[in-house]
Amino acid sequence: MADNKKGPSVGPIAIKVIKERRDRITQMLESGSPNDMEEYARLVGSLESLDYIGAELRQILDKQEE
Repeated sequence: MADNKKGPSVGPIAIKVIKERRDRITQMLESGSPNDMEEYARLVGSLESLDYIGAELRQILDKQEE
């Protein structure tokens, strides 16, 4: 017999993790943490990737709710 209990949805958890990581990177950039241009560029690239992944995930979750 199959168990129909559902655990927490992965989508909202992933969105939260993305937001927390994005906030940490933003704090690092605002505090002047990057030691050189290479590290700065890496952090900015990470932000862009997180923004893209977050937007795609939200779009998928919105479609599931319809």
